[in-house]
Amino acid sequence: MSESELVSFTSLSTFRRCRLKWLWSRTEPVPPSDLQSRGIYIHQLLEQFVKTKPEDPQEIIPNVTPPEYLAKNFKLQEQAQKAYLAAAKQLEKHYLSSWEAMMVEEQISIEDPPLKGVIDLLLRKNDKYLLLDYKTRNATSYNVMPINQQLAFYALLLQLRDGIQVKQGIIFEINVACLTITQKVFDLQFESMLDEILSQLQEMQNPKIYRNPTDNCAYECPWIDRCFETYKHRTERS
Repeated sequence: MSESELVSFTSLSTFRRCRLKWLWSRTEPVPPSDLQSRGIYIHQLLEQFVKTKPEDPQEIIPNVTPPEYLAKNFKLQEQAQKAYLAAAKQLEKHYLSSWEAMMVEEQISIEDPPLKGVIDLLLRKNDKYLLLDYKTRNATSYNVMPINQQLAFYALLLQLRDGIQVKQGIIFEINVACLTITQKVFDLQFESMLDEILSQLQEMQNPKIYRNPTDNCAYECPWIDRCFETYKHRTERS
């Protein structure tokens, strides 16, 4: 099965939120925005920090090349580096000193059902597993599905692929502006999730495409101008 046939949590969430955006994101992919590139850079820095465990987190920065779309934006690079240092300090304090890193920015996938995801950090202590997902923006502002459902989705993949039981996850929110870290702990319930995913995958095979405007419909949507021009701010279904 090809990579393009596998479905991510982001695709499932976008389909629920706005099918028109889901369609255009598949047929007309666009480069990441500056803020998305900043988030990618922070993830890359944290990946190398966890893998190499340097005495000083600063040592990582010269060895990680910023994403192409951030190469000339030195202000965002500096923001990302400061946010990374704040995040690395908290990771070391709360997790890396006492937990073993099992997966670091690792893509996992299964073919039946055709799903994929990227694990930011999976930790183990004795027979207990803990799943961390980094967020560098407000996680509630761009996902129609509750943020704990993304963790549950990854836990489901780990259960189906590897038989790993992950019962707890953490949304590790990195506030780039304030350089603060917020950790939201969730007990992961994914037993009923598979049936919902299978139903949605079936619907995605032959979907009815329509625009689904919301109060924050324009949040980082690269097609917003075309969308509003086409639909004149009205909900259209076909």
